[in-house]
Amino acid sequence: MRTTHVCFVGPRTEHSDEIVHLFRDVLGMSVAFENPEWSGFSLAVGRRDFVEVFSGDERDVRLFPLDAGSASGPTLAAAIYRRSIRSI
Repeated sequence: MRTTHVCFVGPRTEHSDEIVHLFRDVLGMSVAFENPEWSGFSLAVGRRDFVEVFSGDERDVRLFPLDAGSASGPTLAAAIYRRSIRSI
């Protein structure tokens, strides 16, 4: 399998302000949306492809299930290209 591109990546962190600063002010990424719990930055590869940063307070159970507790970590969606393997 080979990943062709990442269409979404969204880390949840207690340091969301610093990460937003990095993406916006240091890397120059375009802000798609911004609010207190999460911010999104547009990627050049597609109209609906984003890097999103979630604060440690974000509790969207679709992304961070309740049984995950307060654990932080990346959430990732990817477009996958499946390469076939021929028998020799």
